[in-house]
Amino acid sequence: MNKFLMAGIVATMAAATSMATASPLVTANVPLDSRYYSYIDKLEGMGYIKDMPTGTRPYSRLDMAKWIMEAQQKAQTKPMPGYLKTYYEEMRADLAEEIAYLQGTNTDYGSNIKLRAVEARLAYGDMRQNSYRYRKGINAS
Repeated sequence: MNKFLMAGIVATMAAATSMATASPLVTANVPLDSRYYSYIDKLEGMGYIKDMPTGTRPYSRLDMAKWIMEAQQKAQTKPMPGYLKTYYEEMRADLAEEIAYLQGTNTDYGSNIKLRAVEARLAYGDMRQNSYRYRKGINAS
């Protein structure tokens, strides 16, 4: 009986391991101050996007690429106004790598990480002894 139980456990583990698939592409979140949020909201409000989650910001770049593809499909039957098409085109150009991934035409995901912001800070300390009112001078290490 124990041999059958052990064989069943091993078979189950082997089947579960063989069905494992690669995880989908993980992309960065779109910064909350991005104008793309207003673009996506406008596309949803005009009926070009239907499956938007509510209250779950920030959205990932891959999510936004999915919604751009959805808007593209809807635009085939419902023409977009000019201003909305401008928003759509700007997002489509920026999210081209993610859209290519979703369409299955891009297999190189190494360029997914992009530098989006740089910050430099400077700290300065005036350590001249005569600018401090110590009687015996500065004694620090």
